[in-house]
Amino acid sequence: MGAAHEGVVQTARSPYVSLGTRQQAHRATDHEILELERVAAAAWPPPEQEWSPCGALLRAADGWTGRANSALVLDAPSDLRKFTTGVVDWYRQRDLTPAVAVPFPVHEFVSEGLRAQGWSSRVLVPVLTAAAETALDRLGPRDDLPPVDIADEPDPAWLSVYRPEGLPPVAYEVLRGGGPAFGSVTIDGQPVAVGRVTVTEGWAGLTAIEVLPSMRRRGLGAHIVRELIRWAADHGAYRVWLQVGPENEPALRLYDQAGLSEHNDYHVLRAPVDGQREPGI
Repeated sequence: MGAAHEGVVQTARSPYVSLGTRQQAHRATDHEILELERVAAAAWPPPEQEWSPCGALLRAADGWTGRANSALVLDAPSDLRKFTTGVVDWYRQRDLTPAVAVPFPVHEFVSEGLRAQGWSSRVLVPVLTAAAETALDRLGPRDDLPPVDIADEPDPAWLSVYRPEGLPPVAYEVLRGGGPAFGSVTIDGQPVAVGRVTVTEGWAGLTAIEVLPSMRRRGLGAHIVRELIRWAADHGAYRVWLQVGPENEPALRLYDQAGLSEHNDYHVLRAPVDGQREPGI
């Protein structure tokens, strides 16, 4: 039997972490999964990226976040060992641990092949989606809370909530990429909740949703998510996507409240570490 911990299940048949309670609203087609992964990649662009001959988008951002420092598999590699060699060489030239993000279940065979070569499965990340109208209706406006201010740059107040420990210079390039808008809620002159949204091909992509620990459980997360979606809808978005760590139960409850359901997952696998820098999530 699989072992459960706070709603996260490791099944006996699979080495990948998955959600124990969330169900897919419908079975997304392979084409839909790969198109959404391409849209999501455009919303979190690293300063360095290029297509490999084997059909992966190679991405590097000096180790800041796993999404910006992994090879996204969009086309099935015909020669997995040649693919692996190319990915490993590219990342080691940049002193980074080689990492691959594999859309699931489209390219599950790539995950299995990498594991057979000794790669480790770090996490399986759910990708959630909803119609923008559905999310707006289900969350509802919060007129009792301060308005969400929208800006086209992340100012110091926004950054103090997102990452109070500070950020490396490369992070600003990633955050500003993809044509984003930055939302924030301020109470008594103090920023308490922030978020980021992009609009790509009709999709609103939500990232960097954070609420100060001392201000949680007051509806601020739902408030900023709704207003970012509303802004995106005003700018041509009619669908919403986001990626969320499977261990983030409060966020999963919020997104379930908003009507977001599981569209697909992606696996993150890493080569054996031999001195390269290990990217964060």
